[in-house]
Formats: sequence, C-alpha cells, structure tokens
Amino acid sequence: AGGDGIGFAIPINAAWLVLQQLRDTGKVVRPFLGLRMASLNKNLVRHEKRQNNNFPDVETGLLVVGVAPDSPAMRAGIRPGDVIVEFEGKGIATVQELTRAIGYDVGKTYSITVARRGTGTEHLSITSEGLKL
Repeated sequence: AGGDGIGFAIPINAAWLVLQQLRDTGKVVRPFLGLRMASLNKNLVRHEKRQNNNFPDVETGLLVVGVAPDSPAMRAGIRPGDVIVEFEGKGIATVQELTRAIGYDVGKTYSITVARRGTGTEHLSITSEGLKL
C-alpha cells in the first residue's frame, strides 16, 4: 500500500494532555490566536522590501500574512504586514518557536513586539482563546 513505512509520533506529554482534557471535560481545546504567519528568511525579506519600501528593517521574525476576523490577534491590534520580532521578551524566528512557546495554555495573555511598516516597533498584548477540536 502507498502508506507502508510511514509512522506518526505524538510526544507523550501532548498525548497525556489530550487524555486529561478528554477525561476532565469531554473535549480537546487548543489555544487560538487567529494569525497566519510565515517565518522570515532572506528571500522573503528581499521580496517584501521590493514590494514595499516601508517594510520594517528586520531580518528575522514572523511575517503576519493574515489575521482572522474577531480573533485575539485582531483585538490585540495585530495587522497583516506586521512582523512579530519578540514573544514574551525573547526574539522569535520561526512559527514553530511561537507554537512551542504558546504550548497548550488557553486564556493566557502574552506580550509581543511587532515591527510595523514605517512606524518602528510596537508592544502589544494578546490573550489566547480556546479552539475546540
């Protein structure tokens, strides 16, 4: 068959949290911010600077590609085109780093710093919401 030899692994800590949520509440809830992002790299920075002279002067971070309507990100004031450069006071370079930093916490407020086109940096707060699976 086409799927022979393919395996999927779930870290035991993640599986344990899912099991606890199912046992305690009968459902699984994951944190949701309402962001679509891309990790910056040299090619993406070059492309964005060609498209917009006001692109922030950054080399690393997370380019916000989209913000879901009525989401925590929208309420926090995050806009498409922003670049998330810090999360909880630490530099951030990949979407995976942000996902790990949020973990499984729902209802937690985080501090972020965004570089914004033409206006420098701005410090914002965002509170995760539960996304039911």
